Amino acid sequence: MSFPVYKPSAITTVEIATQIPADFRDDHWVVYHGTSGFQADIIEREGFDPKKHFDVKGLIDRVVKVYEEIGWWGEHRNGFPVLKSFSSFDYEHGSDGAVFFAIHPNQALLYATDQFHGGEKATALRLAIEDLRSRLKNAEKGMDDLSDANVALIQDFFSETDDTGIVAHKAQQSTPGVLFAVRLTDKHLPYLDYNGHMGLMSSSLIAPEHICMKLIVPPGCRWGLNSTSLAEAMRLSPVENQLFAAMHNLRRAKIT
Repeated sequence: MSFPVYKPSAITTVEIATQIPADFRDDHWVVYHGTSGFQADIIEREGFDPKKHFDVKGLIDRVVKVYEEIGWWGEHRNGFPVLKSFSSFDYEHGSDGAVFFAIHPNQALLYATDQFHGGEKATALRLAIEDLRSRLKNAEKGMDDLSDANVALIQDFFSETDDTGIVAHKAQQSTPGVLFAVRLTDKHLPYLDYNGHMGLMSSSLIAPEHICMKLIVPPGCRWGLNSTSLAEAMRLSPVENQLFAAMHNLRRAKIT
């Protein structure tokens, strides 16, 4: 398996996105996935496997249940609110979960930056757990009006939960992130779906040989989406994109 590796020197993802070769940016069958360096090593060996991404379902469900029982949305807007959307939407689409891709590199680059290393799901899980831990500490110090029952509920959650992986995920924030460009083919079409909020979803393994580019995102790189890059993203919209046209034609053929 061989593909080009780029190490751009840039301070924002908008700058990085403009440095991606046009051969990739103009190819409608190329999609993008941003992640941490740790996850990137696994992806290069094993590909994009929905079952690997699905293994935190039990933990997500337990976190969501605690929040719902104490009637709280957390301190981080990218924590529990995002996690709840995954719990109610992501896992309803097939028993094995999904891997998410973006049609524009700047959209995927967000998940290769320090704050969102490892993807939206892992980040939401980490932030939601951090919020629970913070609120529990405040309650134990008498600085929160949580009921005794809710304090016990959160205490039970932490006594029964091994969040070592979540702590490790946070430690990855000081390491370079990675953006993969992945060239899809006709064989992937039956397993693809699109949601305007979450992006392109694959419910089947995409093997590592479909990786066509790797870009190293330096620590400290800031994500940004200005009007120019947004317009570029819209230029490759699902309406005009050849990949999405092929997905639509396949679905229409199945109906007829």
